[in-house]
Amino acid sequence: MPGKLSRRSTLALIASAGVYTFFNRSGWAAPAYSQEDLSKLTDEQRQQLFAYREARDIHDKKAGAYWSVVEAKRAGRKKKNAAKIAITADDYVCEHAPVYQGPPAPADVLAILAKPPKTPPKTIAVVADLLRNAQEKYGFAPLMLGDDEFKRRYAAEAVRLKFTKDQIVRVYSLETGGYGAFDMQAGYNPVTKKVKPISTALGYAQLLSANSVEVLGKYGPGFAARLEAMAALTQDVARSKHLRAKAKVVRAMGRDARGVGDSWPAHVKFGGTPKGQAMHAMNLDADVGPWMQIQKLDSTRDYAVNRGMPVLTGGELEMMNLAGPSRGFEMLTPIAKDASTSNFFDRGGYERNPVVHNKTAAQLLTRMNEIMDRNRAKDGARKFDAIFDGL
Repeated sequence: MPGKLSRRSTLALIASAGVYTFFNRSGWAAPAYSQEDLSKLTDEQRQQLFAYREARDIHDKKAGAYWSVVEAKRAGRKKKNAAKIAITADDYVCEHAPVYQGPPAPADVLAILAKPPKTPPKTIAVVADLLRNAQEKYGFAPLMLGDDEFKRRYAAEAVRLKFTKDQIVRVYSLETGGYGAFDMQAGYNPVTKKVKPISTALGYAQLLSANSVEVLGKYGPGFAARLEAMAALTQDVARSKHLRAKAKVVRAMGRDARGVGDSWPAHVKFGGTPKGQAMHAMNLDADVGPWMQIQKLDSTRDYAVNRGMPVLTGGELEMMNLAGPSRGFEMLTPIAKDASTSNFFDRGGYERNPVVHNKTAAQLLTRMNEIMDRNRAKDGARKFDAIFDGL
């Protein structure tokens, strides 16, 4: 039966204005509960709550110490690289991130207690937002010709830049699950056909809005010149007019993108603005979208080529696409293959992605290849294979 509040040796209940907060020896505070809420619990339920909070605190302190070491090692490698000093195995953390092994959260107990106010979720722009901003900020609407035509143009651009079918379709197979359409956003549910966005990642290579800003800033002038050349060659007056108008938009986007500075944080910040979202909409355009996404992969490949790795498998290319060129390439180096994947991801990114948990860099590549092998059998990947074969 609910009754008088008890006390554990490692936890104390501190009362202030009738509100109780759990404190441990280190001063950590769990969510505050009112005396009225806690009085609804039995002694056994309070003990369950205390045991869970204590176990979580022990884990959180252990995890915090672990990630501090990971960050320190990462900073040390950055300094070594800048000084052109060879990286050694000691520059990596070999142990995997701690896994919580205490009692589960007592759901029945927590259901009795007052719920803490929820932090409103961060709003993530969806395709409709991108299209609206493209029209409002640049007077532009992407040319959307359907998935089959987009795949054909995407494959043609990949071949032009000397990518293999296996490289491109394996990246597609992991990034989209092997079934994604050209307008697929991260968070798409293939069963319900609805999107609950988890990021701005879009398209076959799942570019983020920041990637789109970066690509248009660097390559926008070249894209515009290609559009103008296409306009000069076509006999279709309407098509020529469309291409020339699009070239002007791409040039304007490129100027705006370059104006924010050439740094990833600047691209991330601008990617969340209406103009940045408008640039992201260019991924959906049947003319420019394939160029943008293949150019992103080409820049990723160039990073490896410039560091002595001229040939990448599809899995290796996707490793760099997934983790970013720098950290992805690092995972492919012999000295890093036995290091924990935690060395190559920020804590939040690591904890949100179960695929990378409790693996070495080499084991992650193996697991990714297994997933890509499975997804290659899905309809979208098989169609992509056939389109490549028909070029």
